[in-house]
Amino acid sequence: MTESLKDVTTESGDREEPLGDAGFVTGRLAVSALVLSVVALMAVSVLAWMVWHARVPSFSTVDIADVVKEKEAQFTALLSKPSVSDADRQAAYLLVQKLGPEIEQAVARIQRECSCTLLVKSAVVAGASSDLTPRLRELLGMQGGTR
Repeated sequence: MTESLKDVTTESGDREEPLGDAGFVTGRLAVSALVLSVVALMAVSVLAWMVWHARVPSFSTVDIADVVKEKEAQFTALLSKPSVSDADRQAAYLLVQKLGPEIEQAVARIQRECSCTLLVKSAVVAGASSDLTPRLRELLGMQGGTR
């Protein structure tokens, strides 16, 4: 059997061409497949991490209207005494003046604590949500507040 670099004859008499550029192409194909596999593995890993760490958003409610009505009742009680003094009027005025910012701060604190979306209770038509009004009452120093 005679061998040359350009021509190879097998025992059966068939001629085989040497690999030449085919070996280079096969090597590049193998490297490309390896790179593609690594990229695919990274993509699947990122996707798995996102799914694993994704949170289903939760919703909670607060009944601000009920809290405001109760504060209005306190305000009315202060002003409807038979002998209302200037100090009582001043206390009622301060109660009304502080109510908005206090509710705003309490709602912001509740939202940070629960890491949820807070909705006004009357806005929820259907579906499950936890009522955090007792916590709001507690933060505002009202009776009936629990943690």
